[in-house]
Amino acid sequence: SSLTQIPFALFVAPLIISHLGLRRCQRIFLVPIAVLLFLLPLWSRVGFVEQSFLHSKASTTSLTNASSLSSCDGASLGITDIPQTVWVAFLSVYMPVTLLRILLFTTYTMGVSNSSKLQQRATVLSAAQSGASLVRLIGPIVSANVYAWSIATGLKWPIDASFIWTVGSVQMISLIVTSFLYPAEIEQAQN
Repeated sequence: SSLTQIPFALFVAPLIISHLGLRRCQRIFLVPIAVLLFLLPLWSRVGFVEQSFLHSKASTTSLTNASSLSSCDGASLGITDIPQTVWVAFLSVYMPVTLLRILLFTTYTMGVSNSSKLQQRATVLSAAQSGASLVRLIGPIVSANVYAWSIATGLKWPIDASFIWTVGSVQMISLIVTSFLYPAEIEQAQN
């Protein structure tokens, strides 16, 4: 995966962004992520992913360790116990979202870079990276706990197993709305 991500981030993403423009790229790349985050849990309702696996066989036993799955009787589940339809659903969403995340990361980095003066650019980019690292640290912990809570409570929609995915989708939509507030000057680097 990294073998494709690095060349994609270095060579393909800047070409796409320079052709379409920074703000337009953010809007274009956020829409599919919002849609995919919203649709992923809904696939289980139309029979694409086995409902029984998602809601009764697998539960997170350790809220901070996403790799430990157990069945209802407490037996540990291995990778081969996960149905193929789950893998197809996961990979069909994971791969496009990964490429879109690379494109979005590049657009936001360029936006932060373009919005700062040349003398302050390194400081601004460092602060932005520190903030992004903090979010990447806290985000999965909070998301895993909210997801485990939403499965454990057994509540109906919207606070069912799809709750955290809906929250992620709403976050993407809020970023799309925010991208309309950026000034046109963000497209070009400041001197």
